[in-house]
Amino acid sequence: MTTKQPSTREERRLRTAPRAILAALGRDRQGDHERPWIDAASKAMDIAEGALGPQEPPPPPLTVEFALPDRKLCGNSKTAGIQRGKLVKATREDAVKVATQAHRDALAALGEEPDELPIWFAGPGRVAIRVHVKRTPEWSSRKLDDDNMQRGCKPLQDSLQDARIVGNDSRCYYDGPVTWETASYGQGRVIFTLTQEED
Repeated sequence: MTTKQPSTREERRLRTAPRAILAALGRDRQGDHERPWIDAASKAMDIAEGALGPQEPPPPPLTVEFALPDRKLCGNSKTAGIQRGKLVKATREDAVKVATQAHRDALAALGEEPDELPIWFAGPGRVAIRVHVKRTPEWSSRKLDDDNMQRGCKPLQDSLQDARIVGNDSRCYYDGPVTWETASYGQGRVIFTLTQEED
């Protein structure tokens, strides 16, 4: 009979668990009363179970199709101050509605319809965003530099936290270059494909 060998990630988790458990029973415990000991022991057990128990697989990727952001938000536009702030706010509010619906649709596809949306990417890993732009000629006559496009996408990224797709949008990063295609009038979109990295 062969024995399954732990993966590199599992080995790392097993190596670091004892130190984390000692920390929970040592410096993370404050005072000599019973409650701190119980809390420290509970934390140590959680660490041990996390290291030794079965690990939840990462959630499936999620795709969200947003409207193109206002061109004034992208790149070196002269729009600034109050005017830019209003554009950012309006773009984010619209994006939250779109992202929330995409979240609900993804849950429904899994047979789930909760009253309160759970965080989709709840694990500790970072969340990669692949950006694909369907550019319409009236929005821009050419492709934009990645930095300029990503600047325009910032309100869209911020909406992911409001829609409970991620717990904190600072975990997100842009993975690879922006890809482009030309779309017909009125059919422009920015498509985010989100994937959680394994820790």
